[in-house]
Amino acid sequence: MDFLRICDALRLYPEVADTFAHADVVQYIELIALLKPTPALAYLQPSHQPSRPPPTLPANVHEFLKACFGVADETAKLAWAIFGDLAWAFEPSSDDLKAYRIKHVKLLLQYGLDNQIGVYSLSPPTRVCLDPGCCRPLHSDPAVLRARELGEPKNHRITIFTLELGAMPGYSTSLYCRNCHTRYYPNYYVHESATMRTYYLHPGVPEFIQSAEHFYTGTDICELFSNMMVTAWTSATNCARIYNTSISKEALQPYLPSNWLSFEMDVEDVLNSFFLNALLLDHLERRHPLELRHDAPSSTERLCPALEARNIRMAGPGQEKGRSRMLRAVNQESR
Repeated sequence: MDFLRICDALRLYPEVADTFAHADVVQYIELIALLKPTPALAYLQPSHQPSRPPPTLPANVHEFLKACFGVADETAKLAWAIFGDLAWAFEPSSDDLKAYRIKHVKLLLQYGLDNQIGVYSLSPPTRVCLDPGCCRPLHSDPAVLRARELGEPKNHRITIFTLELGAMPGYSTSLYCRNCHTRYYPNYYVHESATMRTYYLHPGVPEFIQSAEHFYTGTDICELFSNMMVTAWTSATNCARIYNTSISKEALQPYLPSNWLSFEMDVEDVLNSFFLNALLLDHLERRHPLELRHDAPSSTERLCPALEARNIRMAGPGQEKGRSRMLRAVNQESR
């Protein structure tokens, strides 16, 4: 972070310096860094021009920052005009972003949710359609093809089970390609007339995987559950109990909205995330996209064919019953 430029900006604009101290500007830039990769800000710019900050902030981000710093409307607009370029150019590491989210989680809970800004905001890993057939020639040079920009965003409330903050409210966004009629979700994409969902191979296993329709689980939580099951024979039921009693943050409970989805992890969340994480890792290692039935009546029926196929592939001589072990585990825990 360029502290000299912050000091210069404050010196040039004393009317803002009366409201924003140096520490406030640092906090302002950290909050923009959290919002920059999310749909709240990222979708304002074309995917081929991500380095240019938007001239003005969208209304929900503007209102969020106003509330965070308790400033008037014009002061908030002036702050973006002064610090916008500096904030947009700031590129923190992924570890820094995690630290900022923990540092500012109460602001996100108090002022973000009312403005459709979650503690976490999940979106597809691509802004453009992945089908090469959807590319369009540039008007300026028809010999050059540009990937088709996705549009028609849809937002949904979600609960995210995290390791660092416990269960947190967030939003997921999906995007649509009008040409091939494919909708892109945070973990996978689905053609409009297809019955299968295809999980992304790039950029690898996502940070959060969808364990139920409106629930996501961090892959670090999945790995924790895997270790607990292998080393201590912990059941999925007890994994959920341990998460709810020991990992969820009691100090943040008063800030969680009462009208949100559930913040309690259950056995289905544990099993779905455990098995899905294992399948994603397996397919990533083999460089083969995972495909699951999109319209399956339950997560168990969606996962079982892929688990059985993996177990058949892994089973060796003398292990003729090995392919049914995971299926029996699913059925036992579901009872």
